[in-house]
Amino acid sequence: MSLTSLVKLVVPAGLICVPTAASGVESGEFHPMEMVQQEKEGLISLFTGKDLTGWIPFLGDPKANPKETWSVQDGVIVCTGQPAGYIRTVRQYENFIFSLEYRMLKPGNSGVLVHTVLPDKVWPKMVECQLFHTEVGRIFGAEGGEFKGGELLKRPAKPIGDWNSYTIVSKDGNLATIVNGELVAAGSDAHPRRGYICLQSEGVPIHFRNIRVKDLDSEPVVPLFDGKDLASWKLDEEAAKHWKVEGGVIDYDGKNRDLWTKEEFADFILWVDWRLPKTGDSGIYLRGSSKSQVNIWCDPMGSGEVWGYRTDEALPEQIRKAVTPIMRADKPVGQWNTFEITIKGDRLTVLLNGTKVIDDAALPGVRPRGPIALQHHGDPVQFGNIYIKELTAVAPQ
Repeated sequence: MSLTSLVKLVVPAGLICVPTAASGVESGEFHPMEMVQQEKEGLISLFTGKDLTGWIPFLGDPKANPKETWSVQDGVIVCTGQPAGYIRTVRQYENFIFSLEYRMLKPGNSGVLVHTVLPDKVWPKMVECQLFHTEVGRIFGAEGGEFKGGELLKRPAKPIGDWNSYTIVSKDGNLATIVNGELVAAGSDAHPRRGYICLQSEGVPIHFRNIRVKDLDSEPVVPLFDGKDLASWKLDEEAAKHWKVEGGVIDYDGKNRDLWTKEEFADFILWVDWRLPKTGDSGIYLRGSSKSQVNIWCDPMGSGEVWGYRTDEALPEQIRKAVTPIMRADKPVGQWNTFEITIKGDRLTVLLNGTKVIDDAALPGVRPRGPIALQHHGDPVQFGNIYIKELTAVAPQ
């Protein structure tokens, strides 16, 4: 099916906005139907029609053979639905248009999981775009994932056994689902905002075909840690005894030293999941300097504070105040937290668990570029899902 026929409009495109979580009233600047029309060229196939190249399988039963759950027959991905699990893309996406066709062979459940983060498990942290036969297109956060809105506006899915077109639009934390050319759900404030795209195995047979994606980001999101190894980090034999990869996360025992990236970075957005298993202290060093440290700790002011600038009494009061968290957004000790750190020039913004805690703070004298470090502070700490997007400098007009 062509993308043009897939996105047949059922209301004037200019009127489609994000429904609010409570009432469905149009608001905001997210126009998914318009976006699909504007971006209809350049979608890339994620399915060869011959095999599952480009997809990574995971099943909840470690003894199960993925080839018995997922196979390719006559140009179609065939999923038996047993046992529970998924196949996921080899890379992560944040802003994208994703389309496929599916058909369910009996009433039951499945879904497309987006913004999925490691470690692989049943089920991972993500936002689900539902394929349950009576709720096709509903969007919701699951297993720690969060989303506002996503209730069904209509139910245009065809009867069991028929093929349906299904499109997901993701932009800046907004998500929408389009089923058989009709907008069925939309919402905002997705958390996480980037991750793998997964096709779900959840109980009943389901078929997929014509799977395509268009990445809407001009700068790619690159893993610094993808749950497998520490290849992007400087790690000698002694450090490897203390900085270990276990269960898809970096597990540090607090008994070595800072862990630095091999590469240097200038302007970027950095996403890091972190967890203090008990009361402790750590942080993220930016551009090769401990002074430009985004703090991880249990202080009442909250994580995200920039210690080296806040405590520098030679700096003006307004500089020191700006690097003090606006509010505490930490989750309880023992739970996972997520940083989104943006540094452009000498300006820093930090989101913690989706809440802005540092807002465009100036870091006078900060280095123009340098490596990133996970801080050693003598306490155990865990890190996961570390991704970076380097930002291209815009030439002045």
